[in-house]
Amino acid sequence: MKRFLCVCLALTLLLLSALCLFSCGTEPTDSGASSTRGEDGDRGLLPVREIDAKRYVRERDGSDGAFIILLKGDGTYQYYSEFVSSYLGIGTWTYENGVVTLTENKEFCGNDNAFRFRVAEEGLIFIADGSDKFLYVDVRDGDRFLLDKGIIWDEEKYTPDYASTSTLHADVFLEKLKTDGYHRGDEIDKNYNTSNITGIYNITPQAILEEDPDLEIFLVKDGYHCFLTFKGEIYRYDTVGGYHHRLVLWDYDGNGVKDLVSYHSWGSGISRLSVSITDLTTMETYTVVSRIVPPFPGFSFAFDGENVFIDGEKLTYSDGSFHYGEQE
Repeated sequence: MKRFLCVCLALTLLLLSALCLFSCGTEPTDSGASSTRGEDGDRGLLPVREIDAKRYVRERDGSDGAFIILLKGDGTYQYYSEFVSSYLGIGTWTYENGVVTLTENKEFCGNDNAFRFRVAEEGLIFIADGSDKFLYVDVRDGDRFLLDKGIIWDEEKYTPDYASTSTLHADVFLEKLKTDGYHRGDEIDKNYNTSNITGIYNITPQAILEEDPDLEIFLVKDGYHCFLTFKGEIYRYDTVGGYHHRLVLWDYDGNGVKDLVSYHSWGSGISRLSVSITDLTTMETYTVVSRIVPPFPGFSFAFDGENVFIDGEKLTYSDGSFHYGEQE
């Protein structure tokens, strides 16, 4: 009888061990990502920590140009197309069971549409089932958004937060705008209508707030007008029909003063992708590159803390001109 009980106990322990091994093999990894392979046999899923603050570019060429999704480490995202300058997607993203879900910010975008992507080793794969339709851009079931493995830089810190509700120094800005107006070219404009303003938000990128407290960028919600404040003065800083995608500080001319570089889109109907530099000594703005897209291709922008790169080529300044790539 004792032998029978021992055998039963041993078999029970073996069965429990097998069940434990099976369960451990299908549990999520310690990073929070499921180890289950995708239906199309991709090489596995990225741990959730590896999809924070990453840039993904649609693999398929489209009539709307390069379509880019930036997942930010704070749980928010932005997406944009280089050919659709006046639309910027903004909202929050979540990760569960190998699927990233983007949900639009209703106040900013006018809707709370949701878009689902399976996380594969090479990037994100769009899932049409259960997703809403993207506005103004062509995204199809199975479209792959590949992880951008170009110059690695912390672009999240240099991204203006157009969905921000930060009112940091907004009251000071509004009072200054009311009483002193703003610089418009060589003149001071004191006629900006402040009576119907319903919201003013500080959209200054984190890196600029940390590096130069004298420089801030504000968005007036009504009309999405953009202003730059520097050393107590206000300057209009619009991108008509577009957005500042990245803002960085870079001493382009080596005079010891870092200047403001903007990678932005602008234009209504005819869209442009541009890089401009505002010299914070003279407050003059120079266009480095500006392309109509289409028919011309867009270009990438990166900053490593010391140098600006356009399409992976270092931007330089000499003899009164900017140079990069084949222009050297």
